[in-house]
Amino acid sequence: MRRIVVVGSLVVAALLPIAPAAAQTSGTTKAPSTTAKPSLADLQKQRDEVRRKKAAVAGQVDGLKVDASEAAKALGALDDNVAAVQREYDDAQADVDAAQGAADQAKAAKEASSARITELEQAVRRAAVRSYVNGGVTNSLLLSDLTDAADAIRRQTLMGVAAGDTVNLVDELDAAKDDYARSQKAAETAAAQLAVKRDAVDVRLTELESARQAQAKLADQLDDRLSDALRESSALAKLDQKFADQIVAEQKAIADALAKAAAERARQAALARPTNVATPTPIGPVSLSTVRGITVASSIAGNLGALLSAAERDGISLGGSGYRDQAEQIALRRAHCGSSDYAIWSAPSSSCRPPTAKPGSSMHERGLAIDFTYNGSVIGSRGSAGYQWLAANAGRFGLYNLPSEPWHWSTTGN
Repeated sequence: MRRIVVVGSLVVAALLPIAPAAAQTSGTTKAPSTTAKPSLADLQKQRDEVRRKKAAVAGQVDGLKVDASEAAKALGALDDNVAAVQREYDDAQADVDAAQGAADQAKAAKEASSARITELEQAVRRAAVRSYVNGGVTNSLLLSDLTDAADAIRRQTLMGVAAGDTVNLVDELDAAKDDYARSQKAAETAAAQLAVKRDAVDVRLTELESARQAQAKLADQLDDRLSDALRESSALAKLDQKFADQIVAEQKAIADALAKAAAERARQAALARPTNVATPTPIGPVSLSTVRGITVASSIAGNLGALLSAAERDGISLGGSGYRDQAEQIALRRAHCGSSDYAIWSAPSSSCRPPTAKPGSSMHERGLAIDFTYNGSVIGSRGSAGYQWLAANAGRFGLYNLPSEPWHWSTTGN
C-alpha cells in the first residue's frame, strides 16, 4: 500500500486551494541626481501649458468690444486650443481601447487557467480512485491467490502505471495553478490600468467640451457684432462714406474670422464622438397665397399685391420668390454653408456664402419674406433702382430690408 499512500498525498496537496504568492521585495539603489536637459515630454507639457494659458486669456475677450485684429487673434487661440485638446482626447481614447484589449485578454487567460484547473482536478480524482481500487484488488490477489503469479505481476504493473499517471497529472495541476495565479495578477493589473485610462479620457472630454464652449461663446459674440455692424453700415452709408467704409472693412475681418472658426468647428465636429443634432422647432402649417407668381403667407398677400402695383405705377418692375419649405432651406444651407450636420444646423448664418438662415429660423419658411428681383434679375446692389424704390416705399406695406442682403425683405427685417 506504500504507492497508494504516496499518490493520495499528492492528490491532497494538488487539490488544496490556491494560496496567494508571497510578496517579493527587492532593494533599489537610487542613482545620483544630475542636471539634464528637459525631455521631449517636458517640452510638450510646457507647450501645452502655454497654449492653455493663451486660451484662458482669449476666453476672457469680449467679442462685442475688441477690435477686429484682437478678436481674430483670440478666436485663433481658442481654435488652436480646441484642436490640441481634441488630439489629447483622441490619444486618451486610444489608450482606453488598448487597455480594454489587454484587460479582455488577461481575463480570457484567467478563465482558461481556471477551466484547466477544474479539468485536471477531476482527472486527478478519477486517477486516484482507479489507483485505490486497482491497488486493493491486486494486494488481495497477491495475499490469497499465489497460484497465478503471472496475473498478479501483471496487475501490480498496471497499478504502478496508474500511480505514475496520477503523479504526472498532479504535476500538471500544480503548473496550471501557477499559471492561474499569474493570469489573475495580470487581470487585476490590466483592470486597474483600464480604470486609470478611463479617468484620463473623462478628464480630456471635460476639457474638450469646455474649450468648445469658450470658442462658441466668442464666435456668437462676433456673429452678433457682425449683424450690428452690417445694419450700422447701411445707415451710415447715407451720411458718411468714410465711416461706412471703415465699418465694412471691420465687418469683413470679423466675417473672415468667423468663417475660419466655423470651418474649424465643422472639422472638429466630424472628429468628435457622435452626438445628437438638435432638431429645430417645427413650423406649423402656413396658409399660402400666390401674388403675381410670388407665393407668400396669406396674411401678407394683400400688402404684397399693393406694393407690386405701386411699383408698377412708378415704372419699377418687381418680381421674386417668397415661401420655401424646410427641405428647401436645408438644401440652401448645404449649398451655401457645407454638407456636415454642424454646417447645416448649427453654423452661424454669417459663415455661409451668401449668408443663409438656419433651418427653422428663416422668415421664408413662414411665408413672411420675399427675395425681390428687378427687371428679372436679383437685386444685388443698393444702387439698383429696384432697391432704392423699395427702401423708399416698402415700409408702407409692412416690409423691411435685411441690411446684409439688398434683395431680402420681410415683415421683421430678418
